[in-house]
Amino acid sequence: MELKVRYFGQLTELVGKQEEEIQLQSNRVSDLKQVLFQNYPILKKYSFQIAQNNQIIGEQKKLETTTVDLFPPFSGG
Repeated sequence: MELKVRYFGQLTELVGKQEEEIQLQSNRVSDLKQVLFQNYPILKKYSFQIAQNNQIIGEQKKLETTTVDLFPPFSGG
């Protein structure tokens, strides 16, 4: 599965890019996180959320689209 990953906020600075294409062997979010941690070990120290179709998804979900967004934690006011 070829996946377009878009980074936002602080994550853009950590990985040094706004988006990239990643090859995955499965469609599981947990596998995506594994690849991200291999490519960018610094991400292990940070909290982030993964969204598809404008909805935050959990690690047990399956990827249903070819584009996902990674967001740093949100703060409320």
